[in-house]
Amino acid sequence: GLRPVRLVQPAAASPAAGHPAGTTFYFEVNGVEVYAKGSNLIPLGVFEDRVTDEDIEWTLSQAVDGNMNMVRVWGGGRYQRDSFYDAADRLGLLLWQEMAFARALYPRDAAFLALVSREVDEQVRRLATHPSIVIWGGNNENEGAMHWYTPSQTVAGRDIYVADYVKLYVDTIRPAVRGADAVRAVRGSALKLGSYAREVRLDRGLAAAHHRERASHRGFVILLVRVPSALA
Repeated sequence: GLRPVRLVQPAAASPAAGHPAGTTFYFEVNGVEVYAKGSNLIPLGVFEDRVTDEDIEWTLSQAVDGNMNMVRVWGGGRYQRDSFYDAADRLGLLLWQEMAFARALYPRDAAFLALVSREVDEQVRRLATHPSIVIWGGNNENEGAMHWYTPSQTVAGRDIYVADYVKLYVDTIRPAVRGADAVRAVRGSALKLGSYAREVRLDRGLAAAHHRERASHRGFVILLVRVPSALA
């Protein structure tokens, strides 16, 4: 198995004037520093029931054959079936598993948050036994989404978006993940903006400088996938 695994985030080199201070971001596996080389995984098919376990095995094997060691299960897709994680365990891949929230702003009413908490608890408990998973992600780029829309360009509008974000990802999703798995690292968003993180402490100690986070994304490419035979 891939144990122990540790996310390492000491202070990074001093940034240029005007830029926020940040941290490094890498993993240690069995005490050895690992340079993450990998791909973002999108759903293997529009119709999940037509995707076979052979399709999954082929796709992950392509990552291994391409000298990759990490696959990010993109939050804009879906939680994968058990056989996907079994294959990743067997092939020795590291997985960055995101919750299924992506590139959008979500409500924060009590009924919705209760459903989110239940979803996250069920998925994390289902997947936590897989040694391939080394980090949980709260969403894909939703911290960045807080400044994409015209209303967020005003102070009042931005404050509403920030409050929505904190309520969902910091106050709801993070505790749900921690309640089901107290061991692995949890990261808020796949696009981290140092300014927002400092102002509202979104990740409470896991924030990194924007330029460091953007640089880390250059190591990921989209994995080419085979069309399932049923769709060919």
